[in-house]
Amino acid sequence: MTYNSGEYSDLYYISVIIGWCACFLLITSFLSQIYLIQRTKHVENISYIFILLQLVVNIMFLIYDIYITSYPLIVSNGSVTLLLLIMALQKYFFTSQYEIITDTNNI
Repeated sequence: MTYNSGEYSDLYYISVIIGWCACFLLITSFLSQIYLIQRTKHVENISYIFILLQLVVNIMFLIYDIYITSYPLIVSNGSVTLLLLIMALQKYFFTSQYEIITDTNNI
């Protein structure tokens, strides 16, 4: 952190604004994907391994973010962790529904 006369520098404030904008865009990108999955119920191309690895990465980043006390990162990684859990639930339930429909069509 750079201080100018006891105050934060302009660069610090710009970096905080960029951090919050990135946080908003990251959450928006995951929300749009979750909405699309909910609307189409198409989850065949989403891998459980992808979701699991992303959860591990986000939890690790969340621990680091708390350690460095970076609020934009805490909010974004915490939110993405919750959104990944929702995506995992969508994958589970919509895959189960697809298998039930496929089984009844073969009867």
